[in-house]
Amino acid sequence: MNTAIIREQLHQYINNADDHTIEAIFTLLQSDMANKSTYSDEELKAFYERREKYMSGNTTTYSAEEAHDYIRKNRKQP
Repeated sequence: MNTAIIREQLHQYINNADDHTIEAIFTLLQSDMANKSTYSDEELKAFYERREKYMSGNTTTYSAEEAHDYIRKNRKQP
């Protein structure tokens, strides 16, 4: 079924739905929009490149404790 037909059927359904159903649909759509990514294509590309390096073992990783130790040791004192 193509999107034009789906849109038309949704319009018809919404026009005839009761208030409770309209509120449920709205809540569903609102939560779906809240989950959309706000990252740019460039940011996503960089993320997936870093992930691929990590998954293939071609990068150095540190535990949270190791990272905290490094930061503590290299922190500049005021």
